[in-house]
Amino acid sequence: KPGGMLIYNSSLIDRKEGRDDITVIAVPANDLASELGNTRVANMIVMGTLLAKTKIVGVESIKKALRQVLPAHRHDLLGVNEDAMKRGAEYVK
Repeated sequence: KPGGMLIYNSSLIDRKEGRDDITVIAVPANDLASELGNTRVANMIVMGTLLAKTKIVGVESIKKALRQVLPAHRHDLLGVNEDAMKRGAEYVK
């Protein structure tokens, strides 16, 4: 809707035309995730971008939620997910 925000993965989407009534942010999420060594965290790069641009929720809240929703045998992924959020935030600063 007008005044909204669109964050898209420019590693996958070549956007040719656009709207001027919303904020559009292109983030090469797959490329940035690859730099971190795990392309599966591209979604968390976009999350970091969203948090940096909107402050809709704090990073610590997301970290806490990750600890709660990831099964114990996946807690080894907490670090790379946190790094991905940080990288997404840094990309748009």
